[in-house]
Amino acid sequence: MSFFRNHIWNSVSGKVFFFLALAALLIASFYLISAPPGDPLVNSGQAIFDQQCQSCHTISGGDLVGPDLQGLFERRDREWVLRFVSAPDRLLAEQDPIAIEMLGLFNGVAMPNPGLSDPEIEAVLAYVEFAGSAVVEASALPEGDANRGGDLFTGSSAFQNGGIACIGCHTVGYDSLTFGGNLGPDLTKVHSRYGNDGLASALKNISFVTMRNVYLGKELSDQEAADLIAYFLAADQKGQEPSQIQGSIWFWVVGISGILLLFAGMAMFWPRQRKTINQILREKKASSSRRSS
Repeated sequence: MSFFRNHIWNSVSGKVFFFLALAALLIASFYLISAPPGDPLVNSGQAIFDQQCQSCHTISGGDLVGPDLQGLFERRDREWVLRFVSAPDRLLAEQDPIAIEMLGLFNGVAMPNPGLSDPEIEAVLAYVEFAGSAVVEASALPEGDANRGGDLFTGSSAFQNGGIACIGCHTVGYDSLTFGGNLGPDLTKVHSRYGNDGLASALKNISFVTMRNVYLGKELSDQEAADLIAYFLAADQKGQEPSQIQGSIWFWVVGISGILLLFAGMAMFWPRQRKTINQILREKKASSSRRSS
């Protein structure tokens, strides 16, 4: 004990080592105490599922945007599920019969590529086998107002948590005066594809890859989600999604009109330039020479 006190504790390096060891012990104890119980793989899968999957899927809660995952491996081969979750777009491109059938059953809504690694997919599947997930239902939301939803969509009213307006990435086809972004799909018929519960879950648990980071910490309130659902229902009843040909026509019409206006302006103002730039420069040089002389 005296050796420890005189040679180790009294040295600077000994004190540093002691405090580092104590800190490491406290940190390890904190993680051991606060770590959730159960299989670490299942816990990891639950975190991924809650972030990326639960807006479209439930486990024993019924079909949503996508199928209920209860008893998934009783219906599907595990190897097929791994391939599908890894690259759903690839299986659709290959005309996989199960993937094509599911596309038809769920209103043509194709599963987006989640961008998960194989270990992450294994974790999610482990969670699907052993756990459940809470789902937001439309009946749990307040009554929505389509006009307020339209203002939120276009940005006339701001989201209370600071999320960007939907029109930055989407548009609706029935309102021809509202030109939105084309990063995301046209949402005129989104209510037919997703339904009330599907939209409620998608808006309250945003898991689409392009939207997740944008709305991180800027989640929609229950009232905002209800208002948007009412707006999408009104849009669904009023209009049709524009075809790609219509979008191309508008692109060329606006582009050519802008070019014609530019040439019209040039034709109007160019003749008023009575002197060329060369003449103006020569006159300035001559004037400067006369003043210097």
